[in-house]
Amino acid sequence: MAELDEDHDYLFDFELVGHTDPFGLLLVSDAISSFQSRQVFGDSTCRNYQRMSYQSVMGFFRACGFEYGYAPGEAGGGSNYLPITHLDYDTLNKEAEEQCIAFGEAIELRSRRMAEVLSRQPDGDLCEALTYALREVIRNVFEHSGADQVQFCAQHWPSRNRVHLAILDKGTGVRRSLSRNPYLTINSDLDALKLSLMPGVSGKMYKGIKRRKHDTWQNSGYGLYMTSRLAVNGGNFWIISGENAFGVASERTRELHISEFEGTALRVSFDTTQLKTIQTKLKRIKNEGHELAKLFSGADPRGASLASTTIRTKF
Repeated sequence: MAELDEDHDYLFDFELVGHTDPFGLLLVSDAISSFQSRQVFGDSTCRNYQRMSYQSVMGFFRACGFEYGYAPGEAGGGSNYLPITHLDYDTLNKEAEEQCIAFGEAIELRSRRMAEVLSRQPDGDLCEALTYALREVIRNVFEHSGADQVQFCAQHWPSRNRVHLAILDKGTGVRRSLSRNPYLTINSDLDALKLSLMPGVSGKMYKGIKRRKHDTWQNSGYGLYMTSRLAVNGGNFWIISGENAFGVASERTRELHISEFEGTALRVSFDTTQLKTIQTKLKRIKNEGHELAKLFSGADPRGASLASTTIRTKF
């Protein structure tokens, strides 16, 4: 789409579209929406969409800018899915003020409600793991990207023991965010993506920045590290920003060069059978990360924040 010649009319034909997962829905709808916003004199239409009931309920077409199906977030969620939803910083901040809680705790409460929809359980290992992952990736957006909105959607397939989470923001991107850390050498977007998954690596927390002793929610650079390590046990983790995409799984990594992507997008795939005894797994990952951070000059060796290493925040 970025390479199309300027014209007055564009047609999006969905005839050949088959199965789509949450990340595809989120990434493609954002691309089409961005494309349409750049077409000052153009007009876009779509066809062969009527059979796509799943995409319609997930809010895909409205997110693209087409007048069909549910609006993002309108379906509410259910039957193990969260539709495409746009969540604003101001909305979360208002919720925090009204309940007299920290901004991070407002994200925690939102994440738990979403995890309960996906897992169809009020508690348990799966619900706890999804709460943790959703909280950390949403926190990461508002703490690092400068974006005032996060987009997400998700699906749980119980018969396949699989959960997919998709998160996207239109903020500064990973490279620019991490470049605030004077101890990091970043020569490319790919370097930045790899560094972002290292424990203790942050554009806001590094040697010389004072830790607030009683601030549970202070950034520590462990959120993406912990979440990606949880995912690679039977699943995978993808991060996209700038000109690159970087994926990790249990025994391999993959690098892709892409067209310039404004902001950051994450695809987190969990094997639900590997999420048992979640607290024990988080403790082990945290300890491993703490030791690794000591060896890496660009990381903050003081350890992860309480919020980044725990499931629930009851004080």
